[in-house]
Amino acid sequence: IVGVALASAGGALTAVGAANSHVVRKPLSNWTELIVGACCAVAAGLVAFVASRWAGAPGGHRRKAAGVVMGTAVGLLYAGTGVFTKEIGDRFAVYGVGGLTAVLPSAGVWLMMVMSVWAQSLLQQAFRRANAASVSAANASVASLGLIAAAFALCHQDLPGGAGAGLLIGGVVVSIAGTALLLRTRPVPAVPTGAALGGAGLSHGPGAG
Repeated sequence: IVGVALASAGGALTAVGAANSHVVRKPLSNWTELIVGACCAVAAGLVAFVASRWAGAPGGHRRKAAGVVMGTAVGLLYAGTGVFTKEIGDRFAVYGVGGLTAVLPSAGVWLMMVMSVWAQSLLQQAFRRANAASVSAANASVASLGLIAAAFALCHQDLPGGAGAGLLIGGVVVSIAGTALLLRTRPVPAVPTGAALGGAGLSHGPGAG
């Protein structure tokens, strides 16, 4: 519960910290979009590969951690699709209806579609191994941190001053701490169906086993 709360709160803190930053609408080049897509895809593929190896390892803890790690792979893909979503929105904001002619030839819109389908596939695999709250918190934390990094690296976003900078940096630290806690938590043991139905696990007397 603490891990989920911290990972979620970190995203909220970073959003508040960066709320007063100016909007950058300079479009990225096709080459830059291809590089962003390649970096996110390679990183997500490596993380998903590690998660799949953990999923096959003995022990419930490794399998549960595999679901959370798979959620971080989804977050990496969401970070990439977030960059492409901004690019598409910026083109319409700058060119109006004519932005469609600028969007279709760009690499971002097509990369976004492919990465979105892949992200949904990984998300369903993650849900099979870990609870939805842990998976969602992990992918949201990684996605928000990835978008923050992209804003500074690609869009030349200015670091907010004063309290905003503190909230932004604090949010990043809190998000990372929450995600780390999610990886360390142990799974809740399942109750045998037969025992629950037969009442064998419902005895509370002094001799109950």
